[in-house]
Amino acid sequence: MDLHDFKDVAENYDRYLEVMYTTGLNKHENFQEFYLELAKRYGQGGTVDIACGTGAVLLYLAERGIEVDGTDLSEEMCKVAGKKAKEMGLDLNIYPSDMTKFSSGRKYSLAIIARSGFMHLPTQELQIAALKNIREQLLPGGILTFNTFDPLPSIQAWQMNNTPDGYVKRLEYINCNGNREEIYNGLSYNFIKQQLYGNWKFVEYNDKGEVIDERVRPLLMRNTYRSEVFLLAQLCGFEVLDIYRGYKGDKEDLNDPDSALKYQSNLIWILRRKDEEDVIRPMSIEEIPECVKVIRDSFKTVADDLGFTEENAPRFAAFATDEGRLKYQFLVERRPMYVLLREGKIAGYYSLAFLEEGGAELNNLAVLPGYRHMGLGRKLLEDCFSKLRMYEINKLRIGIVEENQVLRKWYEKNGFKHIGTHKFDFFPFTCGYMEKDIKR
Repeated sequence: MDLHDFKDVAENYDRYLEVMYTTGLNKHENFQEFYLELAKRYGQGGTVDIACGTGAVLLYLAERGIEVDGTDLSEEMCKVAGKKAKEMGLDLNIYPSDMTKFSSGRKYSLAIIARSGFMHLPTQELQIAALKNIREQLLPGGILTFNTFDPLPSIQAWQMNNTPDGYVKRLEYINCNGNREEIYNGLSYNFIKQQLYGNWKFVEYNDKGEVIDERVRPLLMRNTYRSEVFLLAQLCGFEVLDIYRGYKGDKEDLNDPDSALKYQSNLIWILRRKDEEDVIRPMSIEEIPECVKVIRDSFKTVADDLGFTEENAPRFAAFATDEGRLKYQFLVERRPMYVLLREGKIAGYYSLAFLEEGGAELNNLAVLPGYRHMGLGRKLLEDCFSKLRMYEINKLRIGIVEENQVLRKWYEKNGFKHIGTHKFDFFPFTCGYMEKDIKR
């Protein structure tokens, strides 16, 4: 058994973590908000909180409308999380399971292992087993996040000379019995196995200051160096997207490893499941019905965000696109039309219209909502640029909803410049126009 398997630890977990993570070097400011933003960005296909503990992240997300399940190796932790969920009126799927084996019978677009959950896998073999299993529980392109820390040689040297009963006071708090309790850590380090091992000692006092209980609970964790994580990710079918440092949005420059030197906080890894290479190819006429759905579903999220309806914006792509329109563009106008396939499914689309004055116009670049934030839009753009170079066309224009500033910034990030606006009577929005020089 490990530290978190014990009932007394689970019952007091929230109480001592509140002290641990609000004082000293372990401050976790913006901790829950950070995972909420990740869930909003990547969790459209469902989120699972692995090593959920007593539900600090799980319940926070669920209370704010995120579809989320929770699992933890510790049955006692799951009991506490389940009780808290019930008291909050939340009906959640919380169950005890090993992260190397768990399966809920569904797939997720986001898997979260918060705090030190991943570090409680004490061997590299278990880490590999967990990563491979989590990959299988994710949707194509799904995201996994977990934490590690950069071990400090000076602390490791001290731990190598310490023993599991060489206790140092960590903190004190008020336990679930209403008594003052002190926590002492006795930790040693095995540099061959990269394992931190030892004990936590809990000393409980009555109101007279007398010791009334003393409990020793074992702890075993593994330090994983950043170079290992990159290799583990590659071995287990992931790619590293980002490394955040702390919970306020700071992150390393993956192209400059030395950028890590200015941080002392934990590494919060963002990994994406790698799948078969995406394929972008010309659309076939048989695929028109599916492409209509991709366009309508993609643009519908914009309509919902900005309040467009079929009544006030009948010509908007979410409502006006139909098979007849795409067939006309395909057969009569002979527009180049392309689809992006991920694991055999059409997940993205775009078409081109060649302009009489020269140049081309990009139309209906669309990515299905469940496949967003996976770099597919960028892949479609890059493919478009490549095709235009092949046609020896140097200018690309696009029309956008001017009020959609998120989309405008995305196109600006990809090299487009804003060149003007126009207001049509039949649209409840302003049309914005952007242009990009296609360089060889």
